[in-house]
Amino acid sequence: MRISLLAHKHSGATIYVCGTGPSFRCMDPTFLNDKITIGLNQFWRNYRPTYSLTVHPELVLEYQKAAELAGLGRGRSLMPWIVKKKAPMEKLTFDDPNYFVFETAQEDLSVLRNRPPDKLYLAHGIQCTALDLAARMGAKNIILVGTDMCS
Repeated sequence: MRISLLAHKHSGATIYVCGTGPSFRCMDPTFLNDKITIGLNQFWRNYRPTYSLTVHPELVLEYQKAAELAGLGRGRSLMPWIVKKKAPMEKLTFDDPNYFVFETAQEDLSVLRNRPPDKLYLAHGIQCTALDLAARMGAKNIILVGTDMCS
């Protein structure tokens, strides 16, 4: 599926971008219940986010194996994954029915307004990509949790 389908899906909402950094361990994950969350990379191991986002497609395959071992599903994603089109899933198309697929843009921030709708900004970490996605989704507020960029 094209990420452009997510445009304005959560207009005016607060979206939580969640990583696995040390600050996440300082909060009760149930605080995120009933909130719109974008989990980064392996965040799904700690909490089931509304969406999972990764630039490492191998993590989607890892999630699917874990879900299958837990008896939760077979060969399909159990939560919406937003995944970068590259190896080992480079055969994904923008119209794949199981994933939201994107490519990345690393241009100067001044050109972000005019980039193609199926590209997300990639900078110094996946949290930047998530900020771009949340903004495209129409978030009024974006709150970072566990995106400490340190140990």
